[in-house]
Amino acid sequence: MACRSNDSLLSYLLRFWNPPFRSRGVAIRTKGQPASDTSSGVITKNEGSPTSDISSEARRSRLPRPARQRSVPYDGVRDGRITKKWAGREKERPSRGLHNTATNFCYRNATLQCLIHLPEFCDYLKKIHSFCAVVGKHCLVCALQDLVWAYWSGVGMYGTGRQLTRFNRAVKACIPEGHLMEEDIKYGHQSDPFEFLQYLLEALEDEGLPADDLNQSDLFTIEHEVEWTCEDCGKVHIPNEQAVGFGHGLGVALNIQNPQNGLTMLEYLRCNEYSEECDIRCESAECIANFGKKAEGRTRIRRKFIIQAPEILVIRLVRYTSMWDYEEQEQVQTKIADNVIFEEYLDLREFTRSEEHMMYQLQRVVAHNGETIGSGHYIAAVRKADGKSFCSINDDVKIGKEMRGCVEELEFPTSRGEDFTPYVLFYSKI
Repeated sequence: MACRSNDSLLSYLLRFWNPPFRSRGVAIRTKGQPASDTSSGVITKNEGSPTSDISSEARRSRLPRPARQRSVPYDGVRDGRITKKWAGREKERPSRGLHNTATNFCYRNATLQCLIHLPEFCDYLKKIHSFCAVVGKHCLVCALQDLVWAYWSGVGMYGTGRQLTRFNRAVKACIPEGHLMEEDIKYGHQSDPFEFLQYLLEALEDEGLPADDLNQSDLFTIEHEVEWTCEDCGKVHIPNEQAVGFGHGLGVALNIQNPQNGLTMLEYLRCNEYSEECDIRCESAECIANFGKKAEGRTRIRRKFIIQAPEILVIRLVRYTSMWDYEEQEQVQTKIADNVIFEEYLDLREFTRSEEHMMYQLQRVVAHNGETIGSGHYIAAVRKADGKSFCSINDDVKIGKEMRGCVEELEFPTSRGEDFTPYVLFYSKI
């Protein structure tokens, strides 16, 4: 075999490289260029040098990989909305389980399954972070992209174990100091799927996203405006600051602290989230003249209106509350296990000022079985990529026989003969 130069050998090898969820750029340092020169954004091996400034594994991860035809095209945004249907091979691929590599990672797997089964999220993930400037193997965004690509490409007979292991290592390595989840992630404790979802979205940036595409805020952020009317003087009060949704605008935290049998989620939203009674004092000139500056506040109805609706609406049912244990003399956490009737199609137009079209369809659910948020087990119930069938996904690599296969799989998730309580719901705008 004829000798090849380093550059030609690299080109030869790239013909057989298995492309990832995204491609990366690379710069080859020319002979004599100092090793510390990072002007290209990548440190690479010097031509003819027997050593490298970075590990071989890190170097291989930074090699350029041929662009792969995307199953969801870049022009997926149509009429100002991102595509919500699987356009390629994902529609033909079956859902798969994610192996629980540690005892307490079920909350991560359930959250990942819901995100992986959202085509608009996968489309967004393909468009960001096309070039990684992190030297080494611990980049959370890269690891998540590779995991999603491996899931839908059918890589591996026994699931996505290698990609999932890399992802979990990146989760631990990239958690910021002082973060709410730092202790749980560092020591491998059971944790809250919603908080884990927040952590993942905080790590994703709109880097490299085309200007006319929907960004992460468009996908997940819901914003509200609060107002109340004084019945004495008729003045409408609107606070200067917008009331951003729970968790930096991520979805709605639905209060079900006083559950009522037969009450639907829309009714819970109407009574507990978008309308509430509170004592407020009106400080208009007319009310001050009539009642004085020190008059007590009167009971008012404060309403909340949606001013920015996300493409993906996340609803967290507040099932956990704390109460004082007089015997143990400490706060203990209890779970509200009451059933909440939630609709497959959720119409939120009554919570807007203009009553514009705002219909959502239920897509995925994270469900829990156990007494407290830090114990028990989490699974996911998802609408499959075909858009018609449903299944509950446990930690098993191979999904077992479906119990129902219909939308009831989302409403009443079941696995291994046990019933699970819906906790985090994912709705898509239609």
